Amino acid sequence: MSPAKTAPLATPWPASALPRSGIDASVVAHIAAAHFSEHVPYYRLEQQLARTGVALARSTQVSLMEQLDARVAPVIAALKQAVLASGYVHLDATPIDVCDPERPGAARSATVWAYRSRNGDPERDGLVWFEYRATKSPAEPSAVLREAHYRGVVQTDGAAGLDTLGPPEQITHLGCWAHARRYVVDAVESGDARAAPYLAAIDRLFRIDARARAVRRTRALTPGDPGYQPLLTRLATWRERFSRPVLKALWARAATEIVSLPPKTPLATALGYLLGQRAPLTRCVTTPHSSLDNNPVENAIRPLKLGARNWLFIGHPEAGPRLANLFTLLENCRQADVEPEAYLIDLVTTLASELPRDLDALLPRVWKRRRSDGIA
Repeated sequence: MSPAKTAPLATPWPASALPRSGIDASVVAHIAAAHFSEHVPYYRLEQQLARTGVALARSTQVSLMEQLDARVAPVIAALKQAVLASGYVHLDATPIDVCDPERPGAARSATVWAYRSRNGDPERDGLVWFEYRATKSPAEPSAVLREAHYRGVVQTDGAAGLDTLGPPEQITHLGCWAHARRYVVDAVESGDARAAPYLAAIDRLFRIDARARAVRRTRALTPGDPGYQPLLTRLATWRERFSRPVLKALWARAATEIVSLPPKTPLATALGYLLGQRAPLTRCVTTPHSSLDNNPVENAIRPLKLGARNWLFIGHPEAGPRLANLFTLLENCRQADVEPEAYLIDLVTTLASELPRDLDALLPRVWKRRRSDGIA
């Protein structure tokens, strides 16, 4: 009550998180985290909220996510820029079903391209950016790299067309030994004893790299650390001394053996992949500080595929970019081990007032470090 006991007093209603929404930032953050981090479909979230007495229709949830996408657009652009400025990008694509407005009740396949950075700076390493495209044509990422004037390494699997991304004088294309190993494992499991030496050789390449990188340290080395360059030198030395002979023997054996194999057998398929990817796979070993596999970006895609098993498809092609943008935000939270709701509440509240000059301070890894340092 007021001091005169004439009227009740109440704290002011918090400002709307989004224009004219009348909804607090915590509600927006909860919906985004539930859908894009915990993979709860909108209709199921509507039912869960209804059990607590909250009426929030799925159409309203979609509208709020559309507004959230527009609000966080500068942060998504900053993440894209940081990934493409890293000089080393893991790239992969995953298909996703989308409803076809021209054929009611039918769906067609679209593509989400995933870009993940590799960087010596812990705050720049492992950043992820997703992009929605209607097709899986390699012309899509090629255009992105050209527009960004990208120079550096691009690591992919052996999908057709990905070895010609961007100007060859600006981009070094690496393959993926993990993909090559999968084909060899299939050949081993088929009972072909001739595949065993290839599996042993590939596993030895991974063991050499693991031992070369195995140095005692309490945190990740950055380019400014005294031990960073010696680590790269050690890796290059071990690869030259131990990995190159393994590669030489593997290529010689594969080229000799494949000519006598019946086509379409598991081992013939495995050796065909190996020899077809010989150049990019060799560059995995000869390129300084490179990774032997493209697994980091596949790990970033995994939550998206898990979500697709729950909500099955994108409701409209126009919703595709929004899904890619918000998955970008939530996956970077996961990579940085940041609690998504706390991050989104702070992000939405910050962006509601004015656009900060330093957008990098809003990226999840930097946000986490600043909070741990007590910087609000």
